[in-house]
Amino acid sequence: MPIPVRRKTVEEVEYLGLKTFHHLFGRSDENILGDIGSGFVLTGSGRAALSLILEYLKKEGKIVNKNSQVLVPEWLCQSVLMSMHRHCMPVLNKEDNIRGLLVHHQYGFPQKIDEIRDYCDEKDLFLIEDCATAYNSSYLGKRLGTFGTGSIFSFSKFFPSLLGGALVTDNPELEQFAGEKAQNCSGMLRAYTYSGRFFYECLKDTFLGKTATLSQEMMYAVIDRSDCISKISLRAINKQLNAGAVEKRKRNYNFVLDYFEEESGAFSLLEGEDVTPYIVPFFAGEKQMRLAKENLGKINVSTDIYHFDVNRSILDPDYRKCLWIPVHQGINASVLEEICSTIRKSME
Repeated sequence: MPIPVRRKTVEEVEYLGLKTFHHLFGRSDENILGDIGSGFVLTGSGRAALSLILEYLKKEGKIVNKNSQVLVPEWLCQSVLMSMHRHCMPVLNKEDNIRGLLVHHQYGFPQKIDEIRDYCDEKDLFLIEDCATAYNSSYLGKRLGTFGTGSIFSFSKFFPSLLGGALVTDNPELEQFAGEKAQNCSGMLRAYTYSGRFFYECLKDTFLGKTATLSQEMMYAVIDRSDCISKISLRAINKQLNAGAVEKRKRNYNFVLDYFEEESGAFSLLEGEDVTPYIVPFFAGEKQMRLAKENLGKINVSTDIYHFDVNRSILDPDYRKCLWIPVHQGINASVLEEICSTIRKSME
């Protein structure tokens, strides 16, 4: 009998859909990053936070125009590149004329951010941390998102909030700039972006799926201009945090590490502490990983093979193929054990 795992298990937590209405009323605590140790501004999305940082850097002369080059990692989300193109030119090579770096802490696992920051200080470059998939991870005991000029968070990667993000910085001028923008954000734009995502999630598997997809693509064209977070998103995030979502992810991650403890090389490149993963990258031969993907599909777990920077440095990356293993808070121990068992059998 197939395990009742939602089809999009790996890529996302369970989206709200019609459950959104459960969060229309109630308390909206905005201190969801109060433990991070820096100033923060809640935004409509991670892309909105990135646009605010880039707009501020342009105002300060760190970015001159759309031709100003910013070093980015390979395999970066296309939507992020679209937002960057409004302000600068993302590039993959360290050229003499780059203005700054966008560093992605991939799947919640930290880059060598101290070495990268030293490089930026030496070259007088700005440093933006992309913590979209690193909500609660640390590097050498310091929280990710507190090393750079500014950092961005995307809450919908970790919580069923549909949208919602944050800009984190210890620069009071950047914080004030972003705060004023968020405060003056158009309520109509915020409602449009949120409702666009809501209807997509409700209708994508119906006969109106194509229409819902087109509507979401239109919404994505302006999502980085919606600077203020939805109260519905906040309530959903608060509820998840109070229910121990972060702790559940960590327990699931440790379960996977323990399960494959004897498999040499499967997770030898990953740390076991101070990380709250978005997903867990599993390393094996490509033929074995493809078989595991096929077998997981038979128990209704959708996953795929992606690229992970095992060197953890945008300055000298080393991308290797890996299979995504889900560890989000919607997965219980019995389902996770079946997932791991399926992968192990595929390795034999």
